Amino acid sequence: MSCRLALLLLPLCCFFACHGKHSSPAAEVYGQRITRLELDESMRTHLWTHHQKWTDLAPAARKQTRWEVLENLVNDRLIRAFRLMDGTTATLPTPGEKREADMQQRQFATAAEFPQRLAAQQQTPRSLAADIHEAQLDEAWITRQIQPALQEITPQQLRSWYNEFKETLRIPQAFHAAHLFLTRHDPSKPNREAEIHELRRQFMAKEKTFAQLTAAHSDDARTKKLGGDLGWFTQQRMPADFIEPPHLRRSPERNRRPPHQRAPRGRSAASHRRPPPALPAAGAIRVLSCRDH
Repeated sequence: MSCRLALLLLPLCCFFACHGKHSSPAAEVYGQRITRLELDESMRTHLWTHHQKWTDLAPAARKQTRWEVLENLVNDRLIRAFRLMDGTTATLPTPGEKREADMQQRQFATAAEFPQRLAAQQQTPRSLAADIHEAQLDEAWITRQIQPALQEITPQQLRSWYNEFKETLRIPQAFHAAHLFLTRHDPSKPNREAEIHELRRQFMAKEKTFAQLTAAHSDDARTKKLGGDLGWFTQQRMPADFIEPPHLRRSPERNRRPPHQRAPRGRSAASHRRPPPALPAAGAIRVLSCRDH
């Protein structure tokens, strides 16, 4: 968007005082309102992604942060207004809609939490699906507008750029971790060592897969239906006593530390190997976990 066009659009954006009810408007763009509730939700997301807390910000920083978030919302509304004026609409779902919807739901430990969160945002499954649909169309529209202005990159230019910056692109060795979490907070199960040994035996004997054991026995509701998946970790992001054993152990093994220092853990490195330059490792850690805290 050119500076001249941006200046011409300013009269079309109306800003309101940022106080009042959640349903009251904080701004209006081409007749589309940005509510206080939407601004507050965007503020929460902004603070979380920047590792900030509202209570830690000085008054001037709070004001600046609020204006930045509101400006982003206004820009989103402008893009939608231009798309609609351009006549770009679609009734069929876009390829990324299901992926985005699945990601939204996977944030919650139980199925009951998702509709509760939607209700708190004054949303329904239908309105959320509509929002995702429109956002995907907005993204596709702005991508098409930008594309003609991009210069075509030749293979020679790409190789030259890569040779100059390849060290900054190198991905460190990484491990794919999963855990089967057993809590000791259950009064009826003060000691779960026998359970850990039995689960390890079933896993080593290949009677059940790790995903099956996790789904049946894990106390971590967020990961039990995902095979205990914790994602990928580099060595620098993990405690040394967690990440070092996979270099040495090739099957689940009891941690010999006393229980008051660390609860027993079983580990196995399924297919750990050192990756080629600039590629992640294909390693995997399986963890049977029981914690005191």
